[in-house]
Amino acid sequence: MTQDPLKAGWNNLTTQPKTKEAISGMMQEASHPVLKPIRRQLILESIGFTLFLIVYYDFFDGHDKSLAANSGLVTALVLAIAHNLMGYYFARRQPEGATIRESIFMKTKRLLHFAVLSVISRILISAGFLYFFLSVIQLEDKKSWLLYGGLAMVLIQLILLSKIWAGRLRQVREVQAGLNA
Repeated sequence: MTQDPLKAGWNNLTTQPKTKEAISGMMQEASHPVLKPIRRQLILESIGFTLFLIVYYDFFDGHDKSLAANSGLVTALVLAIAHNLMGYYFARRQPEGATIRESIFMKTKRLLHFAVLSVISRILISAGFLYFFLSVIQLEDKKSWLLYGGLAMVLIQLILLSKIWAGRLRQVREVQAGLNA
């Protein structure tokens, strides 16, 4: 008799066996429970970024700004869309290792690369937006303080994003360590 009620509950759990068709249906991209919200976010953000690209020239006086400022903003928005697409591709990619241990090791390696890319792309996207909106502004004392406040908020976001990714990587490495034990 076991002393652990969780283990006892697990051992006494009865489940209905799934058919191959049911398992195949769950693995389809259209009905996948994890990919569905990621895909929805990807579509909504891509539509928003695309609409912004369509109207920014008129709404935010793109014609008054330099070619470099316009190029920086367009590049930042395209980078944001590309980053979202890469994240979706990363999430939907099937495990490639021969064993669970190999698959988790390879996924951890890719996750680390994606985390670094995520932070770098956030920096570049922020820089593109800031350059576009600040390219024609003459900075005075009050406006400088607003700029410093905006930069502080971007820096705080980058720190939080880095901590989130570090936490995710730590969780995956803990699972990896548990499999190695």
